[in-house]
Amino acid sequence: MKATTFAYRGIGLEAVLDLAHDLYAKRGTALVRHYHLAARMRGGPSGGHAVVLPREQQPVDYHGCVAGRMVVFDAKETKDRVEWSLDRRYSHQVDRLWAWSSFGALAFFAVECVPRHTLFLLRIHGELPPFGFPVTAAWPRCDFELAVGHEVAGMVIVPANPEGWYDWLPAVQLRGWLD
Repeated sequence: MKATTFAYRGIGLEAVLDLAHDLYAKRGTALVRHYHLAARMRGGPSGGHAVVLPREQQPVDYHGCVAGRMVVFDAKETKDRVEWSLDRRYSHQVDRLWAWSSFGALAFFAVECVPRHTLFLLRIHGELPPFGFPVTAAWPRCDFELAVGHEVAGMVIVPANPEGWYDWLPAVQLRGWLD
């Protein structure tokens, strides 16, 4: 049986977000960068292999500053047209985002629904739980069918712009998340 690797999940979304963040930096509106530290390479040039960091050492995917406010988030993607569930695999990420939020940072998950070409920003704040978006059992579930066309507390919907990237900063500013 071949081992399953999750090392490159979301690499397409990360490339699109990195483009947006480069544009924000060039415009002087925000500085947001990807950590790129989920795994380290060990070994020589011909025999290297990835070593995954323990969960407690893994940082959030993105960190930055917008108008003097710390911004941190994790990027996820789903190919499901209906929903994305935050399951126990992500509990350490929720804890880490909540910790940043409790010290005043804007913290969220950025979930791309690939078939819809839409980015859903799911804010982590306040008491745990709730997480500021729909909850099923003890863990949140983002229902894309519910979200599209409706106001959902703690969620910002960002469709891909004509150039094909997600300009999430104006949507967050409009929602007042940075106030």
